[in-house]
Amino acid sequence: MKTKSKSKSKKRKAKNRKAGHPGPIRITIEIDRRRPDLARLDEELVLMKGRVTAAEAARILGVGKDDLPRRLRELTKMNYRQYRVHVRIRTAADLLRDGRATVAEAADAVGYSARESLDRKFSRLRGVSPAKYRKSRAGFGS
Repeated sequence: MKTKSKSKSKKRKAKNRKAGHPGPIRITIEIDRRRPDLARLDEELVLMKGRVTAAEAARILGVGKDDLPRRLRELTKMNYRQYRVHVRIRTAADLLRDGRATVAEAADAVGYSARESLDRKFSRLRGVSPAKYRKSRAGFGS
């Protein structure tokens, strides 16, 4: 039985290569030069799939936990929760725009356990579903 699953896995990988799948998703982080204070926080949020606590974020920004809300408001006009969602959705949009990932792969890459969770947040913030965004930006679909 194990040989069957291995051969199916090999067939699937070969099919993906033929279909032009790039393999594992690599996330690159574009640093906003106007906000160098946030570059390290953005990087951590992407690498940790959004799982950075407020205390860790304060440490990364070099402020006390009590000063984090004020500092983030100064830099982003958002609270920490909003900013964390913003970074995750921005990263998902980058993956979808480049055509490097399907919606499900993008959801997993940015830390959403279900595609539906990404669909809801993405649609609310971007005004369009992730699938429609991917089709319109990357030229996918018919």
